[in-house]
Amino acid sequence: MKKRKVITLSLIGVIAIIGTTLFITKPNESDFVMWMEQTYDVNCLDSNCDAFKLKVIEDGENKLITMQVVSGGYSPGAFVMNRELKYRNYENSSYVLDIDVIGVLGKVSLVNETKRLSIE
Repeated sequence: MKKRKVITLSLIGVIAIIGTTLFITKPNESDFVMWMEQTYDVNCLDSNCDAFKLKVIEDGENKLITMQVVSGGYSPGAFVMNRELKYRNYENSSYVLDIDVIGVLGKVSLVNETKRLSIE
């Protein structure tokens, strides 16, 4: 009976440590902003990257455009961050960036992406 208690308490302890680790290392909004800026080489214009400036090539010329969120969702969860965002340029709707990302253990990873960021 004593051995069973020790095993049960050990199992509870391991689960608590794993849960705490996942909770503490879950990425936050600033981690997402850093990931966006590094992954897409953009300059986010606000604290959660709902809008950003992006260099594109249009008709053979470099141009700076602003992409803004038109729809999206954020699921903070206890252990995992999940964001699904659709970015568009209001001046030219042919510029598209749709992303679905997941964040766990301090890292943000791309799950799905649709992008059209250049016009030739």
